[in-house]
Amino acid sequence: MKATAECFACVIAQAERNLAELKLNEEEKFNVMKSAVHSLEKAYHGMKPIELSKLTNDAVKSATGVLDPYALRKSILDEKAIEILPEIIRYVRTAVNPLKAFAIVAILGNHLDFGVNNVSIDDEFMTLVKSKKLAID
Repeated sequence: MKATAECFACVIAQAERNLAELKLNEEEKFNVMKSAVHSLEKAYHGMKPIELSKLTNDAVKSATGVLDPYALRKSILDEKAIEILPEIIRYVRTAVNPLKAFAIVAILGNHLDFGVNNVSIDDEFMTLVKSKKLAID
């Protein structure tokens, strides 16, 4: 997949979301965002979205000194995942096709992307797990 013009807005929004968890004043946030925007000057047509995102992520890390802007979100998500793990195990073990059920859980788990969206594990996640159909079905 190649990055498109629309990807620029997404990676800038991602940089802004990362700042929300940091204890910075408005001037510091402004300067970090300026660095993130400036980093996109290195972008070229044909880059992958993940490469475009890396430019802004690296700029935010460099400007803030925070190496893992997702640390708090990962910690919270890990706790929630541990809470629903027994339900996921029960679901897979009691499924008509346990391998398929496990594959669905893994696929949905891979969609939990800290940069792209504000992610959460909640009742909706388990509803998706239990109702999701694979394209090959």
